[in-house]
Amino acid sequence: MNENKVNRGFIQMILLIIVSLLLLSYFRIDLSNLHISDLWNSDLNHSNITFLWDMAVNFWNNYFKVAVVDSLHLILSLIQ
Repeated sequence: MNENKVNRGFIQMILLIIVSLLLLSYFRIDLSNLHISDLWNSDLNHSNITFLWDMAVNFWNNYFKVAVVDSLHLILSLIQ
């Protein structure tokens, strides 16, 4: 049952990326001409990027980190 939740989360992440790319295309946002320095200089964008970074760190600490650590422990126990 745990594996099913992990697969569902992975599929949701892939769907989120696809929907995000479709939205960027719909609003005609070209990421190839986007420069990080331009984004960082705007206060609003800086605030949004900081928020997204905090969300990514939260996701890592609360969801992904446990799976990675458990997998590493399993691999190390199989090696020994």
